[in-house]
Amino acid sequence: FTFLSFTRRYSRPVAMRSAIAWRAAFVLWATWCTVKDRTSLFAALSQRSFRRSRAAESRQLHRRVGMLTACAVARNHAAEACASEEELGSSGSAGPAAGSDRGASVSLGREVLSCRIKGFYPFPGTPSGPTAWFFREMHQGISVKTSDGSDSVFMDFMTKDGPAHPVWWDEGVKWQVLLGQSIGGEVRMRNSSREGGRTSSKLERLRSIAASYDSDLNLYSNNCRIFCARMHREVDRLNHEDADPADGTSKTMAEFAADARLAFDVVGAVILPMMYPASAIFICWSCLGAAGSR
Repeated sequence: FTFLSFTRRYSRPVAMRSAIAWRAAFVLWATWCTVKDRTSLFAALSQRSFRRSRAAESRQLHRRVGMLTACAVARNHAAEACASEEELGSSGSAGPAAGSDRGASVSLGREVLSCRIKGFYPFPGTPSGPTAWFFREMHQGISVKTSDGSDSVFMDFMTKDGPAHPVWWDEGVKWQVLLGQSIGGEVRMRNSSREGGRTSSKLERLRSIAASYDSDLNLYSNNCRIFCARMHREVDRLNHEDADPADGTSKTMAEFAADARLAFDVVGAVILPMMYPASAIFICWSCLGAAGSR
């Protein structure tokens, strides 16, 4: 419809190509803004399902705590009865019972990881000039922390050796990357833990998964945004592993929302870098067509 409207409005070929070029540039810019800014639809669905799951788990936890309290009271009464009949000391019988009850109540606490994807400039300093807004959040990393905030890690997927890689200064390597060739990459992790805090088993597993990630960096199929999307999905998977089996519907909805968000993020991460060569080819085609018509 857009192309037909401009075809009717402009009769000369040069004017029509110029108008189509400007409209296509606007559409590419709007698409880039849509892909760059993460949508909150799937995140909202996932959070809603996760809140329902947490509410059901909270109710189940309260019931289990009530049962444990009743068992502890019964054990205390039994210990007092044994102490009154025998002279073996009530501390030896009541102590282990109280200690086991405390251990059971602590073990019921469910560990939950939270994550956030951040965009930033991957090199020292800040970009300047009229295109600074474009490069300000060109790179992405993911920050993951435990529910109590005692352990956290920030991860990103970058070229091997960072800015020392030839892709940042060798034009030949840049063209090879634009044409789809893979180069060496590495996962960078910056750990932060609170002194005296306990180590998170889920976060350790996530670190192991990130350490074994595919190190072949590709601009279209394995870039920093795809890495963040996959790590976000791993966080959701680890959180859903110990969910309450009785609340299967909420868990299924949360898993579906996480898979849908992963698919959307991967598609966006593939489309975004493809806009660079596509825009250059379209501009060259428009300029050559306009020059040929003259």
